[in-house]
Amino acid sequence: MADTTPSHITARSRKDCIETTRTYAVNEDAARDLRGTRDWLGGYLKLSGRDLMAWLPYKGCLLDCPDGPAVVRRSSDGSFYEEYWRNGKLHREDGPAVVWRSATGATEDSYYRDGKRHRDGGPAFVRCGSDGVREERYYRDGTLIREERHAPRSVVPGANASGTKPL
Repeated sequence: MADTTPSHITARSRKDCIETTRTYAVNEDAARDLRGTRDWLGGYLKLSGRDLMAWLPYKGCLLDCPDGPAVVRRSSDGSFYEEYWRNGKLHREDGPAVVWRSATGATEDSYYRDGKRHRDGGPAFVRCGSDGVREERYYRDGTLIREERHAPRSVVPGANASGTKPL
């Protein structure tokens, strides 16, 4: 007989115009309980949304999604937040593991490898404020190497590439 236990389960909830989605790797204990847990009246438990999001970590299930973000929060104003998890640790090979985009234009990206801030060849943390200020932090295996803060470039109407106006 084939095992029909899902290896991952996704829970969704909505509160105050924010939709949250989390994907967990399901362990054997949680899978067994999901197949046949009964309440005190003898009916099957039907966990969903926020209750499921609280129950899965309690049962030892880890955030994990092999093909996309394991945590997604979307707001009605257009802002969103994503986290990429593998085996219960923030991790992403091909981009930032934490991505935040504000409706006002502010952005934040954090790169992680095996649960530690890390990025080869660039900053592991980048924040661009809606005011144009850019913050960068360089990490190696979770250790801060250096920080940089860049002021926004001023744009003068009619200016050339050097920032001066022709006479």
